[in-house]
Amino acid sequence: MKFVKELVTAGTHIPAAALYLSGLGDSERLELHTLDGAAVLLRGGMTAAELLTTAQSLHTLSMELVTHLAQICGPCTGCENGCPVELLEGSEIPLPEPREEGNGIPPVALLDIITSSGICLSGLREHLSSGDIVYGI
Repeated sequence: MKFVKELVTAGTHIPAAALYLSGLGDSERLELHTLDGAAVLLRGGMTAAELLTTAQSLHTLSMELVTHLAQICGPCTGCENGCPVELLEGSEIPLPEPREEGNGIPPVALLDIITSSGICLSGLREHLSSGDIVYGI
């Protein structure tokens, strides 16, 4: 389930319903993991079964995000002048500013995502260079 929260100057509050639905409402401790573009709140102590369930939930979210990107970029149908994916071998895909130099997407990770989800690299390149919003409200 997704909740949309507006950030306010006093900070963000997590609705009790969101904590309850995620199974975190009764947790004594929570861990906040900050990632590039995301923050993940986890139970502070988990059994092996809980950890596996959490990992599966995060994987599902990851796949939903990649699927959304694939829908936005369109399917890879092969380009007339050769697929740009073949041109990437051994190099990084540079991201537009404000990313620092050398912080491109590693080719193995990008190629794995593109090939497994069928993302059109030309479409992805267009969205990366334009900087347009492709997710969210």
